Amino acid sequence: MKKLLILLVLAILPILTFADFQIGPTAMYNFVFNDPTWSEVPKPNSLSDFTFGADARLNFGIIQATGYALINPGSVTGLVYMPTVVKLYTDIGLCVDIFFVRLGAGIGPNFNFVFSDPNAPTKPDMFQLGLNFKAAVDFSLGGIALSLVYLTDFNLTQSGVAKLFEKIDGNIGLSVLFKLF
Repeated sequence: MKKLLILLVLAILPILTFADFQIGPTAMYNFVFNDPTWSEVPKPNSLSDFTFGADARLNFGIIQATGYALINPGSVTGLVYMPTVVKLYTDIGLCVDIFFVRLGAGIGPNFNFVFSDPNAPTKPDMFQLGLNFKAAVDFSLGGIALSLVYLTDFNLTQSGVAKLFEKIDGNIGLSVLFKLF
């Protein structure tokens, strides 16, 4: 066991030497981009229309690993009940640097923990597992990067992948990333 741990540390150290690690806060708006029932672009009504949390990224050349820890506070609006959801997104993908702009996209698993009210009329599953797709445009300003992010989740089924292309919904947001090393 000790040999495995030492081997793992020795394998990770060279990667971290040449890697770029960034972490920072993120705020996102929960949005449906092409809903056919729209007469106009919807405006946020409550705090549950937003998701807040942290964004962490490890860049190694053109490979980028990303992790998000997000919380969507629940709300009750009239008869509509939205539970509080803690979302953990991880993905790995590709990124390209063009001067001070970094374009990136990735895919990976996500884990949702739903905390619903015991008095709610419907009770969703407490633990939900799925996949996510992330696209980001980062503007590097020295040790700080401003990132525009689109993040959506889907199921790895034929209907889940079809949903990804037919009704574009998810989170669009802004992250401020600080370079640690």
